[in-house]
Amino acid sequence: MLAVALVVIFAVLGLPWWLGLLLGLLAAAGFSWWLGRGALARALDELRARPLRPLEFPNYPNLVEGLSLSTGLSEPDLYVVDDRAMNGAAVAAADGAALVLTTGLLQALDRVELEGVIAALLIRLKDGDAETATLTSAVIGRTMMDSAIAKPLAPVASTVFQRVMPEHREIHGDQSAVSVTRYPPGLFSALRKIDAGTHIPADVHTGSQHLWFVPPAPAPQVPHSPLPWRLDVLSEI
Repeated sequence: MLAVALVVIFAVLGLPWWLGLLLGLLAAAGFSWWLGRGALARALDELRARPLRPLEFPNYPNLVEGLSLSTGLSEPDLYVVDDRAMNGAAVAAADGAALVLTTGLLQALDRVELEGVIAALLIRLKDGDAETATLTSAVIGRTMMDSAIAKPLAPVASTVFQRVMPEHREIHGDQSAVSVTRYPPGLFSALRKIDAGTHIPADVHTGSQHLWFVPPAPAPQVPHSPLPWRLDVLSEI
C-alpha cells in the first residue's frame, strides 16, 4: 500500500513513477525488517509471558530437557503465563526460541499429558512453524489485525495467513508429537482436559491467535484445526 501511495504521489508531482515504486518497496522492506528484528520479544510481551522462576513447576524444565534431546533441538528459554486457562505457545525468531505454558495448564495436567503438549510445541520449533508464526504475528498480525485499519486489510491478512501457515498444522504437530513420545493417549488426554475446561487466556490479541497450542478464539483469516477434530485424529492412532 505504501508503494502504491508513493507511485500516485510521484505521478502527481511529475516525477518518475518507478522511483516512487522503488522507494515504497524499500520502505516496506525496511519496516518489515524492523518488525521482525524484535519479533520474539514482542510475541512474549503479547502473550503476557514471564520467565520461569527457579524451582517453579519442576516437571516443565525436566520434560523440555529430555524431549529436546529426543528431537535434536537446543533447549528453548522457558516462560510462564499467569492465567487459569490451559494453553501454551512456541515462539521463535533469529535471536532465539521460547516455550510458553500457562499456569493453568501446568497445574491441570499430569506428567504424561504435559509431555504430549510440550512435544507438540517443540515440533513447532523444530520444523520452523514457530518462527514463521512469530514473524507473521509481528509483521502481519499487529499491523493488519490488531490496529484501526484491521477491517479494510482483513482480505490481505487472510491471503497472507493462508499462504504462510500450513493447512492442518495442529494435526501435523499432534501426530509428530506422539511419534516422539510414543504414547498417543498422553496428548489425547491433555487435549480432552483442555476441551472440557477453558483454553482462552484473559488477554488475547487477534493477531497472535495462531501462536497458541489451541487458538483461543481463532480469527476467520487464520486456518486452524478445531479441538474435536484433533481428538478424533488422535483417537485413531
